[in-house]
Amino acid sequence: MSRTKLVGLLVLWVGLPGCATVARQFGEHATMGAQEAMRAEKEQRQPEEQALDDALTRRESEQMARGLVDAFTRPESPFQPPASGGGPLVDAAGSSSSSLASEVARGLSTELGRQLGPDGTGPLGQSLSATAGRIASSMVQQSRDELGSLFPECGGLQGEQARACRDAQLASLGASFTRGATQGLVQAVRPWLLVFTFTGGLLVGLLVFLSISMVRANRESSRREVLFRQQRRPV
Repeated sequence: MSRTKLVGLLVLWVGLPGCATVARQFGEHATMGAQEAMRAEKEQRQPEEQALDDALTRRESEQMARGLVDAFTRPESPFQPPASGGGPLVDAAGSSSSSLASEVARGLSTELGRQLGPDGTGPLGQSLSATAGRIASSMVQQSRDELGSLFPECGGLQGEQARACRDAQLASLGASFTRGATQGLVQAVRPWLLVFTFTGGLLVGLLVFLSISMVRANRESSRREVLFRQQRRPV
């Protein structure tokens, strides 16, 4: 790394905390100033004016929320502007806010449905599909580039040759991994195999010895019975 880059990084590293502190202090002072200005303006108003403003704000918020709920839960109906004259100021403002919010929400949902299309063939649907395709293609290309760095043998190849070379390298890597795992397993289990083989051979030998001993014992008992019968037979 050159000295210029090193000095730039040091200056940036030293200056970032100071910039962040200045930005935070500036934001805090701006927020405090706005709050003080709003508080001073609120104190200058008369109680009746402040109560009327609060009532209007609360009424408009309620009507806007109700209009949004109506737009998503009720069927579409043509826009009907509020009747002029007659009613109080609060009711007229609330009705206008409710109707405006309903129409805005309905217009947004209608336009979004038109852009997406019934089966995703609209302009927005095609744009989203193309964007997803480009993202997937970029991910695949990035993975291929990473595989290319892992297998330098395939660096000078293109197209099908590069793909075939990478597939062959992956197959060779998988085979090597399988052989190594098998050899490691055999080396780990080999002492136990010897113990099991010796124990099994010993048990088989004992079984054979017991079988031969039982056969000999049966033969000896048969001979003794025959001799005993011959001796007891009268002459």
